[in-house]
Amino acid sequence: NLALNLIEIIREDYSSLESKLYLAENEKETYLSAIKVAHELFKFTQNPDYVKRMYTISSLSKSRVLQDEINENEVLLKQSTTDSVLLKRNNLRIQISSVKRLIKEEYQKTKPDSVKIDMWKDQLFQLNKSADLVYEDIKKHKSIYTELLGRAEPLDIEKLQNNLGSNETVVEYFLPHGYTEGKRLLYAFTVSNDKINFTQVDLDSMFSKNARIIRETMNRKALGKFYDSNNDYFNALAYMYSVLVKPIREEIVGTKIIVVPDEEISFLPFDAFISEKISSSGLESNRYLIYIYSISYSYSSSFVFSSRPKWTGKVVSFLPNYSSSSNFNSNNPDLIGAKNEVNSIEGDFSVMSFTEEMATESNFKKAINTSDIFHLAMHSNTDSVNSNYSYLIFNSANDSLDDGKLFNYEISSSRVLSPLIVLSACNTGTGDLFHGEGVLSLARSFFLAGVSSVVNTLWEVNDESSSIIMKSFYRNLSKGKDKDDAMRLAKLEYLENISPTYSDPYYWSAYQVLGDSAPVHKRINYYLLTLWITLGLLFSYLGVRVIKKKS
Repeated sequence: NLALNLIEIIREDYSSLESKLYLAENEKETYLSAIKVAHELFKFTQNPDYVKRMYTISSLSKSRVLQDEINENEVLLKQSTTDSVLLKRNNLRIQISSVKRLIKEEYQKTKPDSVKIDMWKDQLFQLNKSADLVYEDIKKHKSIYTELLGRAEPLDIEKLQNNLGSNETVVEYFLPHGYTEGKRLLYAFTVSNDKINFTQVDLDSMFSKNARIIRETMNRKALGKFYDSNNDYFNALAYMYSVLVKPIREEIVGTKIIVVPDEEISFLPFDAFISEKISSSGLESNRYLIYIYSISYSYSSSFVFSSRPKWTGKVVSFLPNYSSSSNFNSNNPDLIGAKNEVNSIEGDFSVMSFTEEMATESNFKKAINTSDIFHLAMHSNTDSVNSNYSYLIFNSANDSLDDGKLFNYEISSSRVLSPLIVLSACNTGTGDLFHGEGVLSLARSFFLAGVSSVVNTLWEVNDESSSIIMKSFYRNLSKGKDKDDAMRLAKLEYLENISPTYSDPYYWSAYQVLGDSAPVHKRINYYLLTLWITLGLLFSYLGVRVIKKKS
């Protein structure tokens, strides 16, 4: 507890998001040490409370930079406080940076002046205290800012278990980013509605190697670079099953898994993991994990069960035509199959479509004020240096208000009450991978904005296979299926009907369901409804007959 409290104190002294991300990389060893201590105490006492403590520490390690990201969102802070408070906060940040620079420069001298350093440290302490008071003042006012900070808090273990169904298991991973004597320690926590367990796995360098093989192979295939030999690729998918799923298989309750990943695990498609090889008629095929489980994902436990806004019953789709837009270039060609994808939704839902020149950033910002489902069939751009500047690409031809680029920082500072946003675009689930914090992606910004669930992609998807899978996904949603089940059934239907040439996981496993997987609506059982109406009419008729007889 002392070490974890010390981390929180140090965090307050780091003023920028980049600094706090740097701290997150280095503080993870402290979180690991705390988990190890709790682990030793559990082995010594067999008290299950220490297992819960281990899980809490793991969840805490994933949430802190997320809260720091909220604190650094200037647009959000402007919406949540007065100009005078914001000016005071900015002035304090400038003073803090100036004093830190003085201390750093003095330390670099041949003979540092310890009196000056002590004086500046005292100043720094007082300035940080003043900055803390400003943030506390901002938090006092109920706003989107305070709501987001609360949403980023890890979910209490008891609340998590109370929300889990009897068929669901949360699998949360804690993975340090460094190797010690050739080994890398992995903790896998399994949480069901009535128990919590953990499994410790010692990984070697093959883990990082195979994670890289999977990611690089998927990206190469997205560029059309297919190879006759996929042995390393398929072996890597089998390896990931052997180290991430097989050791905890007996602890998984039911057929629905909610994965909370860590480090490189964030980039892996679990439903493409190979659990076994099956031989039939002399041919060998892969048994993927999707044949066994419905799999959804979450950045942290706080997003597993989000608020569920009442759905309007409508789907709003955006499909830009880039050839008429200033955002057009050879890397952003028009998505031909996406038009069929959007048209297919109309068979199952009421759809409002913004296509071609109407698919603008301005129109999207207006539309998100309603609790519709949003389907965004468009390109995106991932900034590998600062994920705040990753963006979705709209049509900008007739947009006099915006430039057609909806940035991450704009999304997270918006208010979006949608039960589901489908990002049917390129690489919407990728972004910067900071140790201890996972992927900072476009999808996560929508969660910060208030969205309950997001469907995103791990790599640039194939246009035609995307259209097939999305059509099935929406059809399953319209039948009242859970979102994770709807996606699983869509992928299984694709695998059942597609030729072997296009059964490679590249074509179908990019899509992920993140966050709350509850159905967008409960399907009316017309058989039962008809039965109840018939019985009601029958009893009414019999009642009238009895009354007439008595009279």
